[in-house]
Amino acid sequence: MNSSGIKVPCTKSSLALIREYIENSLQSLPIDDIIRNQITLAVDEASANCIIHGNKCDETHSIEVILTFIENEIRVEIFDSAPPYQIQTHQPIPIQEKIKCAAKGGLGISLILKIMDEVDVKDNGFGSTYKLIKRVVLGL
Repeated sequence: MNSSGIKVPCTKSSLALIREYIENSLQSLPIDDIIRNQITLAVDEASANCIIHGNKCDETHSIEVILTFIENEIRVEIFDSAPPYQIQTHQPIPIQEKIKCAAKGGLGISLILKIMDEVDVKDNGFGSTYKLIKRVVLGL
């Protein structure tokens, strides 16, 4: 699979370009539509966090998203110039509490962790690298 990625400015409108890139990249793989949609959702949530929270929608900043397929793993790397957010130590607000308070948002990290098999965040010296891995069985 082609491992060229997409580099976009940190604007909310760039999220549509990232979703299109992920959907197009996954289209050639013989995987279930549900898995394809879940991966797209997880990457969208991670990218939104980088753009909105990490970079405060500063269009002078950019993120790069690269999807590769190696053996039975779909790997997505997001390179971001903002400091890393440690997803693994995130303490989500329980969903019942969010409903009770009518809180908007805040479910993205929970979705990412639920969908992907591995999530890793590293400080790469000049920003962050987010690695999302989904193991798949081909030919469904």
